[in-house]
Amino acid sequence: MLSPSCSIYSRDLDYYFSDGNAVLLVEDTLFKVHRSILSKDGSTFANLFVLPTQLGSSEEGNDDRNPICLQGDTAEQFRALLWALYALPAEIIQFTMFAGDHRFYHIARLANKYHFATTETWALEAIPGYFNRIDTQLVVADLIPATEVAFLCEHDELKKLTVSRWKHYLGEPTDIVAAINISEKLNIPDLLGEAYHRMMLLGREVWDSSLTASQRIRLLSGFYNIYKICESLGSNEPKYVHANSCPNHFQCYNDWTEIWNIIHKSDGGIIEQLMSIQKFDLLGKLMLTESIMKNMIDDDPSMRRLAASIAKPCLIRAYEATQCKLAETRSNLANYFANVE
Repeated sequence: MLSPSCSIYSRDLDYYFSDGNAVLLVEDTLFKVHRSILSKDGSTFANLFVLPTQLGSSEEGNDDRNPICLQGDTAEQFRALLWALYALPAEIIQFTMFAGDHRFYHIARLANKYHFATTETWALEAIPGYFNRIDTQLVVADLIPATEVAFLCEHDELKKLTVSRWKHYLGEPTDIVAAINISEKLNIPDLLGEAYHRMMLLGREVWDSSLTASQRIRLLSGFYNIYKICESLGSNEPKYVHANSCPNHFQCYNDWTEIWNIIHKSDGGIIEQLMSIQKFDLLGKLMLTESIMKNMIDDDPSMRRLAASIAKPCLIRAYEATQCKLAETRSNLANYFANVE
C-alpha cells in the first residue's frame, strides 16, 4: 500500500461518502468509506488502521491527497466488495437468489485477499446457485473467473463443480485452449489431461493454429504415449479377483482375455464394428468398452453370448475392473502429456 504519485483521480459515484473516514485509491478511482465497515470480520484493514504514522506526516487515508493505495485490484472488484459490506439483508437475499453477474467472483476474490472470512464463505457458497440459474447460458467467460476463485480460495466443492462444467465445454478449439490455459495456470491435472486428449483428436491442423510452441510439444509427447498404449490395449485386459462361485478360474481368465481382445482388436474388433473411433482415442475406446460390458451383464443377447462361458459374478467383476481402468486412465491422463521442456 503506497502513496500515489499523482493527485488527479475520479471519485467513485457510489462509494465516496461525505462522512467517510478512510480514502482509498484503486486504479484511478477514489473511494471514501468508513473504517468501521472495512474493519469488520477481523479483516486486514482492522490492523492497517491501527498502525502508527510517522511523526509530522499526515495519516495515510485521511484525504484525497494521501489515500491508501490498493495494489493489484480493479475498481470494479473493490466496488463489488464494498457493495457486499454495505448491503442491507434484503439486498443480500435478493442478490443471492436472482443475481446474474460476475460480482460473486469479485467479492470472493477480494474477501479472500483481505480476510473477510464470512463474506468470502457467503460468496463462494452462492456461486453454485448462480451457475444453476444461468445453466443454459453458461459460457467459458463465466467459468474462467469462477475457476480462478475456486482454486484461489481452496474451496473443494466449487473446484469440483467448475472442473466438471469445463468438461462439458471441450468441443470447440477455442474452449479447449481456454481449458488447457486455465489448467496449466492453476495446476489442474484432471482437466488438463482431458483437454489435451480432446485437442489431440482434432488433428494437426488445429493444433498448429491453436496452441503455443511449448503446448504443441507437450501434445505430441502425449500423442506418442497414448498411441503406444492403444497399440497394446487389446493384450492388456484389466485383472479382477474371481468370485468364489466361479467353477473354473483358469478357464474364466482365458475367456476374459479372449473377450477383451475381441473387443479391441484392430481388424474387425467389436469397437471397430460398432463405431468409428480414432486409433489413438484411448478414452473413447475405454468408455465404449465399459458400455459393451454393461450390456453383457444386462444380458443383451447380442453381447451376452460372447461371454456365455464366464460365470455372471465374474463377469460383473470384469465390468467393475473395466470401470476402474477407465477411472485410472482419466486420473493419469495428464501424466501422458507431461511437460518435456
